Amino acid sequence: MRPDDSISICKIRKPDSARVYIINGNILRDCVTKKDKAIIYIWAPKCKSRFCYSLNSVQQKCDLKNIELFIVAEYYDNELMQINYKTEHPVFGIDVEYYNSNTTSRYLSGFIYDLTSEEDVKGRFIYLENGLFKKAFDFIEEI
Repeated sequence: MRPDDSISICKIRKPDSARVYIINGNILRDCVTKKDKAIIYIWAPKCKSRFCYSLNSVQQKCDLKNIELFIVAEYYDNELMQINYKTEHPVFGIDVEYYNSNTTSRYLSGFIYDLTSEEDVKGRFIYLENGLFKKAFDFIEEI
């Protein structure tokens, strides 16, 4: 589902049922400029590596640090995106039509560039203050 242009994604709270909103990096950047501290977690639904964390545990960690969390799915997984996670915001998906690519590496790098204005950002967690990119990292302990 694409949010109506007149509705800020910052105002969208997670509904009782799972719903994925399709966005681009510029839309999310507009939102996080209004936030003192924000983390964007690039979530890979089927990831099993040490860099992948449950959405509920990431939300808990951000709550403890008073950081607003936005979850962006690296790719679409129908089964795992139907789960009703205990997160403040819904899961966001990347608008592949906006980035003119179905190749994960291409649309993801475009999304991250639009969000951070930085080339070659590495890490599943992207930390911003007042919309300004501060750092990227892979471990939840760095939150």
